[in-house]
Amino acid sequence: MTAAMHWVSQTVMQAMQVIDRTGVGIVHLASVKAATDLTTRQIAPVAARMVKQGFLEQVFYSDKTDHPQPRPGQWTLTLSGRQCDTTVLKSGPRGPIGRQRSANRTPNLREQFWNLIRCRQKLSIPEALEVLLTPGDDVKRASNNLQKYIAALKKGGYVQRIGRRSTDTTATSHCRWLLIDDTGRTPPTPSAKHGGIYDHNTRSMRP
Repeated sequence: MTAAMHWVSQTVMQAMQVIDRTGVGIVHLASVKAATDLTTRQIAPVAARMVKQGFLEQVFYSDKTDHPQPRPGQWTLTLSGRQCDTTVLKSGPRGPIGRQRSANRTPNLREQFWNLIRCRQKLSIPEALEVLLTPGDDVKRASNNLQKYIAALKKGGYVQRIGRRSTDTTATSHCRWLLIDDTGRTPPTPSAKHGGIYDHNTRSMRP
């Protein structure tokens, strides 16, 4: 089986949309690199094209001159960028990126959580759901899903608990979690068959 083929622009926009939903306002090149494992040379020309297409706006220094200088590697998403269907983007080199999957597939909740905690470093389930869910989504089901995933990440040594927001010491859903082992953009996958969690970035199984 061959690896899925993605346009770089699709990968970049997906990462930017996730980062933007965290409420940071400005999307930084470093955050996109961390979320995608792409290089500056891959991201910069794609972002420049997205500015011309109206998906992004370049951030400028506020020097009160007639010719303000752009801040390198800093953008904000426009409304069009936030609503963009990434499957229509076809710029930048096309090649295998990440796991073997369809280029048009929407990342599932666990994949989105992994990308989000890579950006924020510290995260609780309520904080993640506030960003990742849309009106009408089943909050309880999503919370239970992430509790199971975080338990697997904790067992595999990817995250550790740093605090609680509940008097219930066993309430995983109210803990804050710190990412302590970021091995790459592809989310680790729990494996019931092997009783552990598989890391696609290092191609290894953890207990």
